[in-house]
Amino acid sequence: MKKIGFLSFGHWSNHPSYKTRTASDTLLQSIDLAVAAEEIGIDGAYFRVHHYA
Repeated sequence: MKKIGFLSFGHWSNHPSYKTRTASDTLLQSIDLAVAAEEIGIDGAYFRVHHYA
């Protein structure tokens, strides 16, 4: 089984230079990444979230 992991820092901002302006945008982008991974033959995807302490 091939797996791929994604690390999310949870950054979004309503700023013209950001591709993710809302939390919803971030979630949808993550789903798009998982779908793209599946399309190239990856069997599993997981997401890690970085929390600042």
